[in-house]
Amino acid sequence: MTRVLLLALLPFAGNFAGAALAETLSPSDPWRNRALHAAVGIVFAVVAIEIMPEALAVLAGWQIAVAFLVGGAVYLLAQSIIASRAEGSGRMWMIYLAVSTDLFGDGLLIGSGSAVAASLGLTLA
Repeated sequence: MTRVLLLALLPFAGNFAGAALAETLSPSDPWRNRALHAAVGIVFAVVAIEIMPEALAVLAGWQIAVAFLVGGAVYLLAQSIIASRAEGSGRMWMIYLAVSTDLFGDGLLIGSGSAVAASLGLTLA
């Protein structure tokens, strides 16, 4: 249990360190663009290699596609709710929502991976 909690703190620490670094350095737009593309590449690689084979062994492809569509619809719904209720642009609330959702998903992923094998939990962290 302690190992899982410590592994789940890694994404939080990464987000915190990245936010602190971005606040102090004020990266340029091209640098930010490259960093975001690198991050997405890493996420896609982990999903393609570690998660999708396991998911396809348990779920049908259409179920995974529906889950992605529902996730996109929930994002669009949250964006419209925040835009209608927030003063100003509402960008900050969308950032908070995105980071919270990401960390929640990371925790679920690391926890479920650690339940299967400690090495899988470490890989996913």
